[in-house]
Amino acid sequence: MNRNIKMFNKNVDLEDYKDELAFLEERKNKAKNKMFKIYNAKINKKFGVLNGINSIFDWNTGAVYFEDYEWQRIKNNKLKDLFNIINNNSYIYSLPTNNGIILRGPDIYYYFFCYAKQNQKTSYKKVKKWFDNCTLFFEKGKMILKKYKIQNNTDVRLLLGLVDNLRNLILLMTNCKIVINYRNENILYVKSEDSDINKCFNIIELYQEIMNSLLFDLTSNNNIVDSILELLKKTENLFFKIMNIMLKINDSDLYETGINRLREIDHYLENYVACEYAIKEALKHDNGGEVNLISILYGGLELPFIVKNSCFVKNKINICLLLQNNGNYIEKQKKEITNNKLKIVGNIDTKKKTLIIDDNLMSGVTMQLALDELRSNEFSNIKGVLAVRHPCMNRVPQLTYFNNYLNLKLVDKYIYGLLTETQLTKIKDNTNYNGLFVNELNLYSIQMESFLKALYINNSFIKGSETDIFMGFSIGKTDLIDKKIERGN
Repeated sequence: MNRNIKMFNKNVDLEDYKDELAFLEERKNKAKNKMFKIYNAKINKKFGVLNGINSIFDWNTGAVYFEDYEWQRIKNNKLKDLFNIINNNSYIYSLPTNNGIILRGPDIYYYFFCYAKQNQKTSYKKVKKWFDNCTLFFEKGKMILKKYKIQNNTDVRLLLGLVDNLRNLILLMTNCKIVINYRNENILYVKSEDSDINKCFNIIELYQEIMNSLLFDLTSNNNIVDSILELLKKTENLFFKIMNIMLKINDSDLYETGINRLREIDHYLENYVACEYAIKEALKHDNGGEVNLISILYGGLELPFIVKNSCFVKNKINICLLLQNNGNYIEKQKKEITNNKLKIVGNIDTKKKTLIIDDNLMSGVTMQLALDELRSNEFSNIKGVLAVRHPCMNRVPQLTYFNNYLNLKLVDKYIYGLLTETQLTKIKDNTNYNGLFVNELNLYSIQMESFLKALYINNSFIKGSETDIFMGFSIGKTDLIDKKIERGN
């Protein structure tokens, strides 16, 4: 590998860079439309819908989605009843939108956006309450699945909603177990002697098989329900074990690192389609064989599993997870790039063809850190990096602030993928509100804006939480919440 590869540049001509980035966005939009046209046709055929992926998943959140008229027409269905549960006049496992309902809710999926204070570390009390919520969700899910029968594609979509919530918990518990074992270290984890992490790997692969079957098999029989019940039971058992360890340690820093609050990229089919595009571009002239596919935690955790368990790659994929303890995004932008030594957990042939994968590429600094760590540990055959999403024009002021710009000359030569756009809010030149690169409404991403509004309207949050950002924009709610606070609720 060329050891002079630089993922980012400094002191660029800003207008030239904007022109180059604009051209990149145009090219990738064309490629995206081509790829999604193929998958939209598959989804239309499978589910008998008209708008492909957007008929099944809400684009802004990635959640399984039903139009209001579709939801109304579902009768006598226990899974619908589960997602329709209301507590204190708020849905707990789903959220209403303007024209429909998404099957993610405040008790499980978005709990820490609703019931933890913004800019404060997560407490034992909050983690324990979330744990209790998940316990109840497991119990309800088991009772329903034992007698659930697939009658039509609506039942399949409801099952997708259940699996999507399990998927979130599985990825979080996997990250938690890795962080418990190796926090404060830079490690590359390959399947090794740790039985619990290996069990997490196996559970991730099981839900990948289930998702592929639910989404792409033209006929779904009731055997898939048995598989989902098995997935739920395995998830429940390991989730209890790992989260009880987290609670016993009782460390707020551990909670913050393990239970990732961010939800900027959590659309399963977007990940799936973008992974296909990226890996095929990277291996276009490949003759087969083994590939080490290294993902960067937390955002890239799921991606190598999607590739390995897909039908679009024939190579043997060796999954590796890279845990970097180099601070958060903002801290990394200011960090001097050095060749940090990396602890390798498990066995891996560092001379095998290697690719690195992550969810977003913004400035390229995080990826440069990963490249340099791997270089320092004798990875001599790194063929490129893959990412789901590309930076957009609306975030050039953020790149300018740090004077770190993704090296666009490497795109399609060493950087592959970048099929979809990073859905961040537009920020003005020379602004950095609250030191967080948010817009004037204190919002970082379009996706966050979408589900925070839904959570606010659902009235499922405490004062000072992320969701509380919309306080004052509504009529009538402020007084109600203030009265609750005065009563100590």
